[in-house]
Amino acid sequence: MYDDLIPAFRTISLDDFRRPHIRTFADHQLTHGRGRATVHRMPCTLSSALGDAVPAGRLHHNVGRPLVIRRPRHADRIEWTTDHAATFLRYTHGADPPIADLTELLIGPGIRKGEALTLHEDDAYLDKRFMYIHWTLSAIDNTELAFTEPKTRSSRNWVALSDRATAAIAHRLAPDTLRGPNPAPGHGLVIHRHGRPLHPSTS
Repeated sequence: MYDDLIPAFRTISLDDFRRPHIRTFADHQLTHGRGRATVHRMPCTLSSALGDAVPAGRLHHNVGRPLVIRRPRHADRIEWTTDHAATFLRYTHGADPPIADLTELLIGPGIRKGEALTLHEDDAYLDKRFMYIHWTLSAIDNTELAFTEPKTRSSRNWVALSDRATAAIAHRLAPDTLRGPNPAPGHGLVIHRHGRPLHPSTS
């Protein structure tokens, strides 16, 4: 994000900074193929920085407000039926087992995707049918993966496992599950590819 903003605006002093600068920047980004959601976040970041300059006396007002790009409308969510879930699981169990096992964790215990992606072997108690949620997986600037605190305090808790979720974890922990010769520091994750965590946006 800053790699886009800093080169675009570093030659403009705060005294000369005007709203049209932001509008021109956003239009340029859209014209060159950047997604509307990404372009929306850029002025948000810029507006936050400009907002800090107002109480410091460096600006009279935040020229980044209101935002020059409206928040994109989220696509309508489609709720899966039992048949939808069964069809997806039948396909992924053959085509992409980690995604199938991840989906079993999302459907059964009903935890968030980011929480499932941080589940470690030591946090799964299959004999007692419980697991413990410590973290959630976040993508910083959609690139750098980081383990962060769950969104709510109640999320950091014991979660009961369904029969299918227990089987999915057992499958991921089986000795013949491929872990790769050089696992990343995330080795020990239940859901992974070659020892590395899956990206939340692509899983």
